Amino acid sequence: MSKKGRKINTILALIMLAFIWGQSLIPASASTAESEFFLSFVDEFMDVGVEYLQGGQVYNFLMDLAGRVGNDQARAFLQRCVNYLQTYYLSRDAGFWIRKAAHFTEYALFGVLMCMLFSRPNGRGRFWWPELMCLCVAAIDESIQLITPGREGKLRDVTLDMMGATAGILFAMVVLAVIWRPGRRNVGKNVQ
Repeated sequence: MSKKGRKINTILALIMLAFIWGQSLIPASASTAESEFFLSFVDEFMDVGVEYLQGGQVYNFLMDLAGRVGNDQARAFLQRCVNYLQTYYLSRDAGFWIRKAAHFTEYALFGVLMCMLFSRPNGRGRFWWPELMCLCVAAIDESIQLITPGREGKLRDVTLDMMGATAGILFAMVVLAVIWRPGRRNVGKNVQ
């Protein structure tokens, strides 16, 4: 990575770090309001989606197909899926999962940035340095929540953060390996 690219990546990583730790500094009441605001949009889309699934043409087509094939298990499975979506999204557990998905996503992005920072010029990444940096950030993140009013730091969240970071790091390593394939670097050099 060029010096300019490394500077941009460092700035992006610092912005992401400020966002992660900034979210942990938000008191519980404001954080809950933020989550519920986002959840209201998701609920609206899920209600429409569940209604569409249950009463829509796609649902009827799949139920018809399952009936024609004579596969009662497929029909029962589809019905259980629709019932699960209705039950799950009618309960307010969706907010919990949305917050956890946000944790996973922000650390996946941070993992990508850390992998890019610690990759070598030939595109080969080091796995353990970005992973260690993400672990330190996650531990500090949960420690910040211990001192934020109404919030609590949990080891479960550190584990979830690290799962997201690992997914991001592995994704970035695969992308870097494809971009920096040995054959690709020499393509322009052989042209006369």
